[in-house]
Amino acid sequence: MILSNYWNNNYYATGQIEQSPFTRELHNKIIELIPSNHQNILDVGCGSGILMNKIRNSGEHTVTGTDLSEEAVRIVKEQLGLECFVGSITNLKVDDKSYDTVICSEVIEHLYEEDLEKAFSELVRISKETIIISTPFLENLEYHQTKCSNCKTLFHPAGHIRKIDESFFIPFIKKHTSNYSFFYTGARPPRFIAYSRIVRMFNKYIIWLDNLSCPICNNKIEKKKSSFFIKVLIKGYQLIQKFIFMIGFKKFNNIILVLHLK
Repeated sequence: MILSNYWNNNYYATGQIEQSPFTRELHNKIIELIPSNHQNILDVGCGSGILMNKIRNSGEHTVTGTDLSEEAVRIVKEQLGLECFVGSITNLKVDDKSYDTVICSEVIEHLYEEDLEKAFSELVRISKETIIISTPFLENLEYHQTKCSNCKTLFHPAGHIRKIDESFFIPFIKKHTSNYSFFYTGARPPRFIAYSRIVRMFNKYIIWLDNLSCPICNNKIEKKKSSFFIKVLIKGYQLIQKFIFMIGFKKFNNIILVLHLK
């Protein structure tokens, strides 16, 4: 997994800020997919608790969170007043079948190969009935790739390390259930790698965080001011994307897998 101190710094700086324009729609869909009669919910990899707070505010469920980051857990407890504990998705200190629904939103794209099997097994072990997993859908990791000026590490600003579609899930699903469904949120225009490569040639990156730091050396990644050429390029690219979207060429930003264990 990405080092916990990277996430501690991230959550300290961002708190309750939604880091993607697609987050709200994704969270609303996840809440819609929680069975109405399920009272006891666990959010695994809860971050600073944005989804937890929305689940609580829906008024239908009791929600607990867990995250690898001590800072994230502190924020959930102190700022939101919700129950939360430090824990790893590969080794959750939770009894079997403890929660009606277990949610794992925007986590598995961060996991290394050796952690995936154990992570899925843990989600199944602690869920009584339903598991909801969301992740970026068919993300091209190069598009947002950033380079640390200090140690020269190339990394995704959100720590994503894998591209995921439906086929990724099938081997794990088959071991536990045949009752599952896929859902999709965040319709957007396609992204073009050529654009991100040109932007990087001018030492600018497609990042959305003001506090981004390198996960290896903790060097702060400064947002560069855009030259006139880059400003024109960005504006032109945005107009092209709007046109492409208007004529019907769309991609989904997120995929949601719902597993029913009964």
